[in-house]
Amino acid sequence: MTKKVLSGKELRELSRSHNDVQQLRISIGNRNRQGIGIKGKEKLEDLENDLKKQMEEILELEELYVDFLENIRGCGPGLSAAIIGELTSKTTIKQCAECKKKDNSKTFCNNCERIYNERTVNDFPSSAHLWAYTGYGLKNGEILKRKKGQKANWNQFLKMTLWKWAQNQIKQGRTYRKIYDERKKYEQAQNKERKSKLTDGHIHNRTTRYMIKKFLSHLWYFWKGEFEGELPK
Repeated sequence: MTKKVLSGKELRELSRSHNDVQQLRISIGNRNRQGIGIKGKEKLEDLENDLKKQMEEILELEELYVDFLENIRGCGPGLSAAIIGELTSKTTIKQCAECKKKDNSKTFCNNCERIYNERTVNDFPSSAHLWAYTGYGLKNGEILKRKKGQKANWNQFLKMTLWKWAQNQIKQGRTYRKIYDERKKYEQAQNKERKSKLTDGHIHNRTTRYMIKKFLSHLWYFWKGEFEGELPK
């Protein structure tokens, strides 16, 4: 039997650490294939597996994982932990005395206090708010893009995680792949009517964003306990 626990902070930090270790392991592996001979890859693999085990132990108590994410092929513990952790924890930073002296509310250092709080589905009044938080919403009919010199007002790590999730769905050919295929046919048909044609890459990106938004809508309804119907098979 599962129970709801305040584990967003732990999952967030574990998943980000897991991602860091994984990227470092992959980087070292690529260099070693070029004959560099860097040692320590095995230790990174052990650490990566240990972090994954810690995430799995927490996820087994998370309703959103057991009742929803675990049932989706291509959404393993690493991706699930990142999704739940980023959605259910929010961080505010309290400036230290030195940063306050700089008279800049956006100046932070390692001595500043990180305060973690729980975020619930009530922080997202609709699935559209979830789209905006993850960077997959629209503003004035246009996709969200970070302007040069400005900080993105969405969760960059979660946006990247969801894109990885989407690529898994496309590759494994089941579950949400059907939604992708149907939407791609629609986009291709629409493209024939356009004077300025979209490239295959643009169509792929538009279709991928649509699939991610459909997934986030399903997640939002599950989170609220109002999901009806069946998940894609």
